[in-house]
Amino acid sequence: MKNMLLLLLCLIVLNPQATPQNHKQARPAETVRAFVKWYGTHWEKCSSLETNTINMGVLALKEKEENPPYSINFKGVEAYIGALSETGFFSEKYFETLRNWFKDADHNFKENPQNDGPPEGFQYDRFFLTQEDFLKDIKNIDKIAINEKLLDHNTADVRMHFPYCNITYHYLLSNKNGKWYINAIQNIPFNCRLPKK
Repeated sequence: MKNMLLLLLCLIVLNPQATPQNHKQARPAETVRAFVKWYGTHWEKCSSLETNTINMGVLALKEKEENPPYSINFKGVEAYIGALSETGFFSEKYFETLRNWFKDADHNFKENPQNDGPPEGFQYDRFFLTQEDFLKDIKNIDKIAINEKLLDHNTADVRMHFPYCNITYHYLLSNKNGKWYINAIQNIPFNCRLPKK
């Protein structure tokens, strides 16, 4: 019951209806721009949901007793992924990669126990891969040039540069049934160009 309530809360909090995700027939660059706009108004909620993927609760400790080491809350991971899935921006490949990332993070916590400070791997924004104030760039997303290159009929490479953060983002997308979905997000050196077909 608790898990069902958590999933319901996640779905309500992220409210995918707040920004229509009708990217059927949209170009890959339009899908990325729509995602960035959506994230600009939902990043705090996403961050909160991601925080729930880590078991790091402070217990009622006795004197000189330490907090238990961090670990991954896989029920929280599934609630987080379920909420992201409802947005319609991400492919199953993205979610498979994300699940594997959390498994690796849990393994790292077991191999290198940590119970204080920012958990390793969670020090930056999941989607903009930085601690910089990416919101200043998101506010100007309609003015930022987005370059797209169709790699074939079903895959695309989309890149954009955030001038305030001075970071270039690389999105790989796939097309399924006429909709473009994000498979991966990376930040890349500023001087990289789109790959030649």
